[in-house]
Amino acid sequence: MTQVSLTKMDQISNFQTLLEKFIQRSPKLTRMKLPFDWSAYSVAMLTQFQQLHSLELKYFWSFKGVCPEIMQDLTKALPNLKTLILHVLVPVKDLGISYSLESRSLEYLDVSQSRGLVFCHLDLPSLRVLRIKKTVRGIILNRRTRLALQSRWSCLYSLLRSGTPNLRVFNNQVLLPHWREQTYKEL
Repeated sequence: MTQVSLTKMDQISNFQTLLEKFIQRSPKLTRMKLPFDWSAYSVAMLTQFQQLHSLELKYFWSFKGVCPEIMQDLTKALPNLKTLILHVLVPVKDLGISYSLESRSLEYLDVSQSRGLVFCHLDLPSLRVLRIKKTVRGIILNRRTRLALQSRWSCLYSLLRSGTPNLRVFNNQVLLPHWREQTYKEL
């Protein structure tokens, strides 16, 4: 293993040790903003903070993909979470992967700083505000590859109509009251 890989592994280990200390000393934290490695172990530790109301997970200094099941497990396991801000970079090799989010409590979701994050299912009945950006990554895909990827993606408007019945604000724009029932060209 290279020295860089060992250093990154040490950083992840140190980060997980820090999370363990937070769990022991401050299990009732309500707000967290931190870089996150998205390992199964780190997600399992984070889900122990059952009082979390606000969570912001930023890019970790060790770049790796995010397993869709792990992301879904995180949002399902935090019953008091109201605000979630995700900074996720999906590796080019994983651009065909789609993610599900489920939460009964989530009211505000910001994934506008994420790149390559595509949803296939949303079950967010309390969601009122969504910030999202259509950016695959800072890469240029040839037309054929781009169309092949996009043909596998679910229509965001359909996902919002079926999975976010209380959505009121989309990308800082207040939605019209009939946005779910009638065609809404702006979406």
